[in-house]
Amino acid sequence: MAIIVDTHVHLYPEYDREAALCACAQRLELLAPSTVTFACLAERHDCHAYKALLAKVAADGGNDPRYQVLEDGHCIVFRPGGGESPLFVLPGRQIATRERLEILCLGGDASIPDGEPAELTIRRISEVGGMPVLAWAVGKWLFKRRRIVAKLLNQFGPDRLLIGDSAMRPTFWPEPAAMRRATREGYHVIAGSDPLPRTGDEHWTGRYATLIECALDPQKPSETLLRALRNRHTSIRRVGSRCGIFAFPRRLRG
Repeated sequence: MAIIVDTHVHLYPEYDREAALCACAQRLELLAPSTVTFACLAERHDCHAYKALLAKVAADGGNDPRYQVLEDGHCIVFRPGGGESPLFVLPGRQIATRERLEILCLGGDASIPDGEPAELTIRRISEVGGMPVLAWAVGKWLFKRRRIVAKLLNQFGPDRLLIGDSAMRPTFWPEPAAMRRATREGYHVIAGSDPLPRTGDEHWTGRYATLIECALDPQKPSETLLRALRNRHTSIRRVGSRCGIFAFPRRLRG
C-alpha cells in the first residue's frame, strides 16, 4: 500500500481552512490516484488551526460527517463533502531557531519555543514524540548556516532527523549540497507545499508531496506515518511540482 503526504502544510488565519484541506486532498489524489492522503501541519507559534479543528469537532458533538478524531486527538480525518476518500490531518509545528533555521515537528502539537539553538530544538521535538525535520527555505542554508546544517547532519542520524524539501525551491536551482549529502547518507528527504501567509495561497497546498510505501493502520494513521519515516529502509520518493522560473519571483514578491 502507498500513502501520499504533503509534509509542510500551513493553515494560516488568512485562509479559508476548508478550502485548503479540499485543495490538498484533491491535488494529492491527482498526484497518486488510489493512495491514502495525508496532510502534516507545520504551524508557527502564533497559529493554532489544529486546536481549532479539534474544538470544532467537539462543539459539533461528532455529528459533522466531514470530520472525525482518531488516536486521542493525534489525527483528524477530513472527508470533503462528507463521503469522499479521507484526508488524514496530523498536527505539527514550525520552529524558528536561534540560527534562523526552520525545524518542523511532524505529528506533534507541543509548544516548543522559537529562538533556541537548532540542536536543542531537535532534541525537544524528539522528547515529545514528534519527528524533527530540517526544512529547506530560501536563503536559510547559505553562508554561515551552511556549516550549521552540516553539523546537524553530523549530530543526528537518519533515524533521528528528516530533511524537508519545499515547493518554493525553484526548479532552476541545483539541489543544495546538504540535501545531496543527506540522500547519500540515507536520510529521508521529504516534500511539502509550504504555502505562504496570504489570502488565496491555500490553493497551493498538495502540489509537492512524499509518496511512501507502507501498510496503513486506519485506526492509527499518525503512528503508521511516523514509524515509516523513522525507518531508513522505507521506500519514499518526492512527487509533484516546485516553483518554475516565472512562478518563483512572483511568489517572493507576493
